[in-house]
Amino acid sequence: MIVIEWRITAGSNTIVLKSHQGEKLSSNKQDLCDVINHLNYFKATLWEKVSKLLDMNVKTIQDLVKIEEKLFHAEQMDELAKEICTLQKRLVWAIVYETDKKLEDIQVFVRELKQFILLVEEDIEMQLVSSLVFYLLDV
Repeated sequence: MIVIEWRITAGSNTIVLKSHQGEKLSSNKQDLCDVINHLNYFKATLWEKVSKLLDMNVKTIQDLVKIEEKLFHAEQMDELAKEICTLQKRLVWAIVYETDKKLEDIQVFVRELKQFILLVEEDIEMQLVSSLVFYLLDV
């Protein structure tokens, strides 16, 4: 730390540069100008460093936003994949129920067909017996 003591009197101005402990370092105006120039250079250098850091942070934030968007889309894709899986399972069960219903309909049709066949067989037997009886009576 450097302390600048500036005394303004009616006839003159005096400048004294002191250390942080109060020791006199210089009373030369050019030394003050040199210190100010050095601090201005330091300020510009510091500004450049801060500016570069800000640029890097902005790029990092932009990269993080892109990663967040990709993660969001990945989560959406995961949700869609789960929904597709659920829909596929529902489709399979719908096919199972539909096939089971068709099977029941076929089984009912087969039972009815068997009953019809039995009736037809009985009818054929009756006709055969009748024909045989007429034949035997004719003979």
